[in-house]
Amino acid sequence: MIKQLAKILRILVVLLFLIQLVPFSAFAETTQTVKESSTTNTIPKRSADILNTDATTNSSSASSDESSEDNNVEEKENSGETTKSKEKETESSKTEQSTEKTQESSEKKEKETKRRETRAASRDLSKTSSATFKITNWDILDDKGKPLSESNEAQPNKAYDFDFTWSLQFNGADRLQNGDYIKIPVLENEEWGEWQLAGTAQDQLITVQVDGKDTVIGKWEIKIDEEDEIKKIGIYFTEEAEKHLMTSLTAVKFSVPSKSLMNYTVKAGVQNVVFGDMKKQIGFEATTLSGSRGFDFKRLVNSGNGSMQYSMTVNFPETLELGGDEVNWSANPSMGFYQDPVNPKHYWGEYATDVNDIYVEDVLDPGVTVSTMLIAGMVRTPMDFPASAETTKKGGRPSSDIAYDAYVLVHSKQGPVYRTGSGTESDKKRPTEANSFTMLTQKSGETKAAFSARVKSKAYQYGIFVDGKGATATRTVMAYFGKIGATGGTQKKYSDLTMGNDGNTTRWAIPARYTKNKSGGNVQITQFAALAAEANIKKGFYAESQRDLLESYYTLTYGDSNVLKGQIATYDIELILDYPPESTSGKKTNTVDYYHKHKLDADKTLPRKNSAEGEMTNPYAEIKLNPNSAMLFKWDDDDLSSPLNGFTFKLQKKNGSSWTDVKTNLETASNTVSGNTYDGTIKVDNLANGTYRFFETKAKDGYSQELSSSWNASAGAVTSEEFEISASKDGAVVHVRNKRKPVSRYKVQHYLQKVEGQAGSASDFEMKMDESLYGETGSTVTAAPRTFDGYRHDSALSFNVKSGVVKEDGTLVLKLYYVIDMSEIKFQIFKTDTNKTPMPSVDKNGDPLYDSQNKKKEVKFKLYKFIWKSGNHPTSHPPTTENITAGHWEFIQDITTDAQGRILAPGLDIKSDTFSLVETATYPNFVLPKVEEAYWIIYGKDGEISTVTAPGTNNPGTTKDYQASDGKTYFRINNKAKPMDIDFIKENESKEPLSGVEFKLYGGKTGEKLVIGTNDDPAAANTYWNMTTPLQTKKSAVTTGKVNFTSLESGDYLLLETKTVEGYELPTGYWIITLNAETGGWTVQRRGSPLATAFYTEDGKRHLPNYPKKA
Repeated sequence: MIKQLAKILRILVVLLFLIQLVPFSAFAETTQTVKESSTTNTIPKRSADILNTDATTNSSSASSDESSEDNNVEEKENSGETTKSKEKETESSKTEQSTEKTQESSEKKEKETKRRETRAASRDLSKTSSATFKITNWDILDDKGKPLSESNEAQPNKAYDFDFTWSLQFNGADRLQNGDYIKIPVLENEEWGEWQLAGTAQDQLITVQVDGKDTVIGKWEIKIDEEDEIKKIGIYFTEEAEKHLMTSLTAVKFSVPSKSLMNYTVKAGVQNVVFGDMKKQIGFEATTLSGSRGFDFKRLVNSGNGSMQYSMTVNFPETLELGGDEVNWSANPSMGFYQDPVNPKHYWGEYATDVNDIYVEDVLDPGVTVSTMLIAGMVRTPMDFPASAETTKKGGRPSSDIAYDAYVLVHSKQGPVYRTGSGTESDKKRPTEANSFTMLTQKSGETKAAFSARVKSKAYQYGIFVDGKGATATRTVMAYFGKIGATGGTQKKYSDLTMGNDGNTTRWAIPARYTKNKSGGNVQITQFAALAAEANIKKGFYAESQRDLLESYYTLTYGDSNVLKGQIATYDIELILDYPPESTSGKKTNTVDYYHKHKLDADKTLPRKNSAEGEMTNPYAEIKLNPNSAMLFKWDDDDLSSPLNGFTFKLQKKNGSSWTDVKTNLETASNTVSGNTYDGTIKVDNLANGTYRFFETKAKDGYSQELSSSWNASAGAVTSEEFEISASKDGAVVHVRNKRKPVSRYKVQHYLQKVEGQAGSASDFEMKMDESLYGETGSTVTAAPRTFDGYRHDSALSFNVKSGVVKEDGTLVLKLYYVIDMSEIKFQIFKTDTNKTPMPSVDKNGDPLYDSQNKKKEVKFKLYKFIWKSGNHPTSHPPTTENITAGHWEFIQDITTDAQGRILAPGLDIKSDTFSLVETATYPNFVLPKVEEAYWIIYGKDGEISTVTAPGTNNPGTTKDYQASDGKTYFRINNKAKPMDIDFIKENESKEPLSGVEFKLYGGKTGEKLVIGTNDDPAAANTYWNMTTPLQTKKSAVTTGKVNFTSLESGDYLLLETKTVEGYELPTGYWIITLNAETGGWTVQRRGSPLATAFYTEDGKRHLPNYPKKA
């Protein structure tokens, strides 16, 4: 893979679609002389498939314009959340390759196989005891190059520069080895909001000077880590680093080019930002919501190397109508809508205009191909609620911020991709097949009008019409939505989008809850409404106390009870386009045609047009060759994301009317021009003057020469255009395209056994996962078994359908059946918290787990075997770095807890040996002990675990009391949550601090369970609370009124105000405080009769008011 990466000039563009890290300076210590590194860079690939790469779709400019051509209306569109969601869909998709498998070139498969094989045998230096990797400094830089800080605040939805410096030092005789690597998670806010660092599409080189020569010692990338779905900066070292015996690297500075780090934090405040082991306090500005005028618009999201990304709305006015507004051009000649959030015309969800035959077309520039197409249903965040809104169920208006969106189409280069049922967050965002648009394929000889008519024959259909071939082919994207209306509407429901086939999604919020409509009737809160409300609160637009208002608004405005019966009212279409390599750099424009009208568009002529433009950089158009040289680029007709290696050509020279072979057996690979390296090329130098062409002698598997746009019928082969070579002018650059053979969709369904031992027929199994894949039409494909915890694929079952021929109509369905497998694993220990709750790292599908803050829940261990020696013992010689180096312990393997929270070592022969477990990763907000504080010793006897002990200065312990589903009792080792502190401000009726107010905090009785409404009253005889002695007693501080309780574990607590200030009421009620280790937060319930005073939150702090005694 190394030879396919090389040094080429850095290309900076106004808006970066792909980014590079630039090693600014690097010093290495070796046994030879190593000088300061000379920087060489590799140009990123063009935009890549949203489903098969980690290409970024992040916008470097956060603002955009909503516009109406006829009304000259412009407003800032707060598009950060939309862009971010698209980026996450783009990057997370790679981790589910089984869902999006396509007929990739064998070269790409070989590359990935080699990459994985290399890394599987390599060392993670962050976990290597003899290596110390350290982030020594990092900065987020504004437009003036000034680091962000508490005072130099980060602005929301704004792009920044980022650089960091690192060092690597080895101890003893250890040195850099081939395959060594470091992966560093990208920046993370500790409390709220997030950053997005754009990813690289291909590996980049790290070059230093060794004995005066440029030497590639490794490569780096920014990608989603396939193991944990976290974006990381990965640094990988090669055999060159090992060959030169490098023992340290110091002062290595990586710089991210301008506008590549996006701030998606919209809530104001100061918090820690973490990168590596270094934290910095940074202030954040808040985003102010702006009202939407309702006009459909198109905007440029991003532009970059040969790529442009556009977004456009469909039927935006309907969103304002559902919010309560109405179009009346006579009364509102300047904007159509009333835009009156205090006295709207209608109740939430009560009014909407019927819009028929919603259809859009987007004609692309010649040669432009569609890399990705996304269609999402969306709802907007409300603003300007009057005080009566929650009671009256009317008021407020939609803003330009997107509160919730979910896809009804995820289109790759070969067709739509559906939800499989894997249960991952990215999979849940995708549509089920039933909720997705259907793709129509152009027929041979079909006219554009006929194809358009077919697309419009049924709602929720789309297609891409191609007129011509190669660089001159014009593609038209078509999408038909049908009707949006109270009767006869053809749209999916918003509540449909949270439903799926994985058992982990739901139409209704959990736990079930209800709101009242305007007539006082109960309406169940939908899941999408709960998600939208949660997003608004997390972003800081609304307080927790307004959650009920928001859930009510979203449910009544967009949910199943509204006038549209919950149908999607507004869509967003996202297009990522690849421009042909022959294109010139410069301004590009894209226009969408709308063939339908809303009342807001009454005076417009169809088709309505909206356009967006931006600067596109094409590095291939800037290549200059020396005279008497020629260079060929090989491309896929329908995929211009990167040139293709592995095609064989010969070079021919024209002699009159015939052609003579000049060079043969030329294969497309990596070639260098002026220090810049390009894949998929052939370069020939020192040619004599004359007329030449490249002649393809062998195409790669999966490609058709005859169907290719570069097919030369007279030559009977794929050839380049003829080109002239002359000593008096620059060399020639030519582009040749090949077309893939037709592909069709097929399915692989996975069925799990219902009851162990019952496998007589297919009815004894139920479908767990339904994959939609693509294969070459007419080819034979074989299904690949998946891994399901507790099951194994039984290939002997007669009803397996393991292989078949891919049919053009997409009807091939392969089926694999899995039986329950309870094969006993001898090394089996459970990991639990202090409440005896298992701590798994994956769900039952083997997919990663995340907490409510989207932080990964994962528990990892290193397993060591003790080497008994004279005078040593596993308790006196714990598995520290020193003792491992001294040979007292032998590393066996890394272990991650499974879906049941088990620590398993399949195949390990325990014999009568002694082992230890060292915890290396745990859940967020749980204690990760150092080795000296806690490790666990496992003693074996006759091939079984005999005893487990828990040495260390602060070990949470181990017991053999865990009853597993197989009826056996197992050892479990414990973990405990980090102690939490809570505080609030005690104040008077004027919001001034009250000092000297006494509070007592009580815990529950051992072995009992709190049941609200049954045993929560502290004065009752059956009270849950241990009222004997308070856990803590605190008084509000003199100047601030602050009350602080410290070092508390997760759980429920009783808070009583026991003494107050003279002249003020002492509450008769009480509060139940619940601490959550997973979120690191706490909630309050008011109890008693009358209820205790309510807490409220302001500026991120909780306040508890008290009021004077009544006269």
